[in-house]
Amino acid sequence: MAKITLPTISNCHFQTSLPVTVTHLNYGNHLGHDSLVSILHEARVQFLHQLGYTEMKMEDAGLILRDLAVQYLAEAFYGDILDISIEVAQLSGCGFELLYEVTHQSLGKKIARAQTSMVCFDYQTHKIMKLPKSFADRYQTPPAN
Repeated sequence: MAKITLPTISNCHFQTSLPVTVTHLNYGNHLGHDSLVSILHEARVQFLHQLGYTEMKMEDAGLILRDLAVQYLAEAFYGDILDISIEVAQLSGCGFELLYEVTHQSLGKKIARAQTSMVCFDYQTHKIMKLPKSFADRYQTPPAN
């Protein structure tokens, strides 16, 4: 079976720390895959919030998740504090990629890597929209010399 390998973060644009709670545990008594996705969602919402955005309102656009990939690297358990780092990458005319790294805070061990594709979306018309220029300008990678 093929294994996916996601890129590591090279330029952290945001970091937050979240605990593994009892509701995040699965029958194996460790962080469940579905709960990890919820933790990534919370980190993304916090990232947008510090920019003054929500998933429903990023200037004139909303955001919709087009796809998600997760690479699980290690277990996490109740009470562990996870550091979630986010990098904005791969800007396009209508969206961007977010790269995530989840690290066990006290052990420094990588728990997971993830990538989401976010698309600007008009929830009224249900149509894709252009990426707001100010967001693109803020995260546009300058050309290499």
